Amino acid sequence: MIVVISDDITGAAELGGIALRYGLNTIITTDITNVLPHSDILIIATDTRSDTESGSMKTIKHLMCKLKDKAITIYKKTDSVLRGHIVAEIKTIISYSYYRNALLLPQNPSKGRIIKDGIYYIYENKLDKTEFRNDPEYPILSSNVNTLLNNSAKILNIDDITLSDNNIYIANAQNENDIIIQLSKAHKNTLLSGGADFFNCIIRKEFNVYPLRKEVAKIPNANRIIIVCGSTQSNSLVNEPYITEHNGYEAVMPDDVFNGHGINKWIIKLKKLYDKHETMILNVGKRENRGKEYAVRLKRIMAEATRTLVKIHQPDILIIEGGATAYSIIQSLKWYNLEFKTEYSPGIVSMLYDKTEIILKPGSYSWNDIFKSNK
Repeated sequence: MIVVISDDITGAAELGGIALRYGLNTIITTDITNVLPHSDILIIATDTRSDTESGSMKTIKHLMCKLKDKAITIYKKTDSVLRGHIVAEIKTIISYSYYRNALLLPQNPSKGRIIKDGIYYIYENKLDKTEFRNDPEYPILSSNVNTLLNNSAKILNIDDITLSDNNIYIANAQNENDIIIQLSKAHKNTLLSGGADFFNCIIRKEFNVYPLRKEVAKIPNANRIIIVCGSTQSNSLVNEPYITEHNGYEAVMPDDVFNGHGINKWIIKLKKLYDKHETMILNVGKRENRGKEYAVRLKRIMAEATRTLVKIHQPDILIIEGGATAYSIIQSLKWYNLEFKTEYSPGIVSMLYDKTEIILKPGSYSWNDIFKSNK
């Protein structure tokens, strides 16, 4: 069994979509307090990326104690652009396991994200020149991957041969073949960690499988839909064909709520709107970034608003953009164990809880064509 420990829920869902693509029995859980279920792939979604470093290490230590003595392989899912407490979490896993070193490939060449000569690029642009420079929690101010990892890793070149103990290696790779070459250098005592493309290569190697399922382009029709866009950089969806066909209404967070005032009046307004419109979009709106504390507050507001609407009418479909927002909402709803349903496109994956299909999308990914007209 492969156990994935992810630092956010959209990353967890992305890997679940890959496992679903290969027909593997896959379970995702956000509950780290009870007995962990068994499957081909068990994906544990945490929110350690939004936690403090000490808090993230405490969570990882707790998980490692639960996984102790189990016949498993661990994959540490990290952010593709190296946000979060990556080194601290990897070192904690190594400290409480048989692993002696780590191989990290966060980049996804399938999405134009590569590491060349220790420099991270997205479609030939250096990472610190992209929108990630303005990330509210982890602004990216360098494209040098070792700098991003606090000089705690070694660069692994394509022509390097072996991995020595007591090191974290971050690998150069510009395409899938490079990833396969770097993966071949790992041994049984190497902790594998990184992004979706690396996980895809690992799945094919470990299970000797080929993709069974084709991606679905559009979401199905439904009677009740809630869409939550919790980022200050989220674009409006109200004019998308699918949304207009489903009587969609976009409720943008009022300025006074965004600026720190109470949310009761907005919640009352949302309840009335939800009675009139079968599709509700909750959107923070285009705003200036105000740092991590504001981001934490915003996700809590969006979670409370969503929970209120779900209690009135549990939707057929709940769509959430952004990992921290999604985790906060799902924890608030206490929907802990989820069944994978569909991979709409790489990174956009749906799961089931009761009658509700939950569709998650990482904040930095596009929606592709899922909101095209169903007519």
